Amino acid sequence: MQFCEFGRRSIGERKGLIGALMLVAALLLASCASRPEIRDPRVFDRDVAAEFFSAAFEGIYAFHIDPPDIPHLALKGMNAISELDGDFKVQLTEGRLRVTMADSILGEFKAPERNDIPRWSMLTTAAIDLARGSSKAVRNADPETLYRLIVQTAVSELDRFSRYAGAEAARRNRAQRQGYTGIGVTLRQAGQRIVLSAVFENSPASDAGVRTGDVLSEVDGQPIHGLAIVDVSQLIRGSEGETVSIGIIRDKRLKHFSIQRARVIEQTVFYRRHGNVARFLVTAFNVHTASAMRDKISQATRDIGKSIKGLIVDLRGNRGGIFKDAVAISDLLITEGDILTTKGRHPKAVNHFEAQADDVSDGLPVVVLIDKSSASASEIVAAALQDASRAVLIGGRTYGKGSVQTIVSLPNGGELYVTWTKMYTPTGYPISRFGVYPVICTNELTGGAAAVIEALEAETMAPPTHLVLRHDANYLTHTQQEALLRSCATRAIREESGDGNGDLDLKLAQNLLSRPELHTRLLAISKSARIGRSSQTSSSKPPTPSRASSLDLMGANGIFRKIQSLANEDRTWQSRPPS
Repeated sequence: MQFCEFGRRSIGERKGLIGALMLVAALLLASCASRPEIRDPRVFDRDVAAEFFSAAFEGIYAFHIDPPDIPHLALKGMNAISELDGDFKVQLTEGRLRVTMADSILGEFKAPERNDIPRWSMLTTAAIDLARGSSKAVRNADPETLYRLIVQTAVSELDRFSRYAGAEAARRNRAQRQGYTGIGVTLRQAGQRIVLSAVFENSPASDAGVRTGDVLSEVDGQPIHGLAIVDVSQLIRGSEGETVSIGIIRDKRLKHFSIQRARVIEQTVFYRRHGNVARFLVTAFNVHTASAMRDKISQATRDIGKSIKGLIVDLRGNRGGIFKDAVAISDLLITEGDILTTKGRHPKAVNHFEAQADDVSDGLPVVVLIDKSSASASEIVAAALQDASRAVLIGGRTYGKGSVQTIVSLPNGGELYVTWTKMYTPTGYPISRFGVYPVICTNELTGGAAAVIEALEAETMAPPTHLVLRHDANYLTHTQQEALLRSCATRAIREESGDGNGDLDLKLAQNLLSRPELHTRLLAISKSARIGRSSQTSSSKPPTPSRASSLDLMGANGIFRKIQSLANEDRTWQSRPPS
């Protein structure tokens, strides 16, 4: 996920509008069919609800990448109440909004102008009010349930990445991005046990002697058996400077630690040495990821010294985070040129990022590992390093998110994540849907790392067809696009074929970095694939590699023929439109 934060109309301004509109709504409701008066403000407050919906609709209207249809979104949201009571319905006909329960008309209103957000917010509140007066199920629903039903249903009409997070989920999301007060551990459920899956470096827990793999048994003397992992996390967190006592089981022995809570930012960069190669596992992108990456690269170069062969940046399973940290990480390894372009409807959504700093690795060869779970911010890094001919990409096609969400803060403490830009790589293709393709798709290999190295050494490898076609993906027919999407779509991390010697992606990366000339050759192959289509814009069929048989050596046999056959059928290979 990619995030930016911008202010909107102040709460005070909204309250002024809402106050006036509440009077209008009250007069309208008084003219409706009779309904029971709402008497319990602790369950539902109309003023608060109206302000909530106004903030949500304003955020959507201001920032979404496409001009939103506010009446459509509001109507969809209101009708989501039917999940609580199937007899409830809201209809918009000839400029009139009718609210019904079964065959009874609860109220009828004149529809506001399309972009009159305060009044649509008031009508949404009025619809809830009427439903609560006629339905026990709706009346018994807490405000958060109603907010979630309506707003999540509304934003689901926008795109697949815009979403709503309630107050608690928003708090957790902010902690991931910006940090929290705790001891510096992450937890995972392992059957009936809760295990410390990570202990952050230089954290209070690490300083106290807690280790990754310890099994948590109690917090402040309270056994945690049977508690949900979210509840356990809440027990561990608290005010900065306060002490928490935890009990852990290690080697079948119970140990107690008294740890002072402090401000913690989740560790997202992990360095491992593999012989003369440094591997950096990047699990997410938060406010400290880029600075941590810089520090880890410095640590690796000191640790390994002059014998260091290169760097592996492992982005597999990385779902993203703050996109500016992804740009900053790319800038650590690229000395000049483009990194990313973003485009959207809002003026602040249009940005162009270029390399500004020196290469902190001093030109060391780089391999990036990616897979189908590498998304958003991780796709920025992969695409920037590939397009700059700075890194060889190995693994599988990335997720293809390719969009940025801005955060709209809501009065209830929740957050709305609204898609407001699309991301474009330095060579100009959009990341959305198709993602970023590696030069070597390891899940397509029929052999192991040795077969790939042999093909490279024999100089019999042509540009992989999926990489050539990816740059023209938006100009392929639908059937051709579907075939391309099915190619290089990794499943789980593959074990090395034959000898069972672990992670194939990692082993192949180590082999390439130990042979600089082969790494350089793959960079050239990747570059030729990127430009291979540019000289054939008027062609009526897809480009044919000069040595198609060499695709077999990469295990890509069938990918080219599958897409080639689709293009040669009665469908037309769509030419690139004029720029």
